Amino acid sequence: MKHEKELKAIIENIGGTQNVKRVTHCMTRLRFNLVDNDKANLNKISEIDGVLNTQIQNNQLQIVIGPAVADWYDELLEITGLSESSTSTIPDEESKKGVVSRVLDVLSNIFLPVIPAIAASGMLKAILGLLSTFAVISAKSDVYVVLNLMADTTFYFLPFLLAISASKLFKTNTILAAVLAGALLYPTLINEVGKVGTYHFLGLPIPVISYSSSVIPIILSVWLMSYIYRFVNKHMPDMLKVIFVPTVVLLITIPIELIVLGPLGNYIGELLSGFFMSLFSFSGLVAGFVMGGYVL
Repeated sequence: MKHEKELKAIIENIGGTQNVKRVTHCMTRLRFNLVDNDKANLNKISEIDGVLNTQIQNNQLQIVIGPAVADWYDELLEITGLSESSTSTIPDEESKKGVVSRVLDVLSNIFLPVIPAIAASGMLKAILGLLSTFAVISAKSDVYVVLNLMADTTFYFLPFLLAISASKLFKTNTILAAVLAGALLYPTLINEVGKVGTYHFLGLPIPVISYSSSVIPIILSVWLMSYIYRFVNKHMPDMLKVIFVPTVVLLITIPIELIVLGPLGNYIGELLSGFFMSLFSFSGLVAGFVMGGYVL
């Protein structure tokens, strides 16, 4: 392995794997949630080849690696046997955090794995805009259509990507989480936006809303499903689990998702969108700091 020596030195200077509650990465940093931050020797870690900087921020050890951080992260998991969902059995400090801080942490950890896809799509959009502006390709050409497809796919199907990421954070079934995203983007609903106001299920209204590119509805839905799944799986007889656990989970979760969590999440998303738009109107610098503070 290319970085085995350096990674072993990092593990040694953070108190060993037994001191790691969770490890993730963003675009430039390895992010460790440790049992005891005092066991981390920041000076020693900063001296390791390839480490650009080390700091503890928001009760999290952040080791700045740079653009190659994904390679370091993959090797780290292989060397240590940790996984993306690894957590310590020792009680952590999460319960001592404020509600806002905990919500921001959750959103940050869900979005971190999705950032490369979002960045790539943004870059493709920029390239497409330049090619169109300088008349290199026509907006009516097949090349434009395919490039636009590449650029839009991540944003259109963002609920699927967030479902996968959220399922790992909430420690629940990833495939069923993806099914929840599919329910939000099901063509029967999407194609009727603006044509039909509501459907009804057992007398309860299902608002017809476009959840393409939405964020909050799928996160709330996967979070709820994580509790429902654990409860159903715990009480279902072993011989029936393979078929009836996912069946019961979806029968309970999808109606709640479409009737309650989807519309609620959509409303919250509109409020947040309005808030950040007002921030950008006031100061792009302030808005950028607020939005990027938990990512980089």
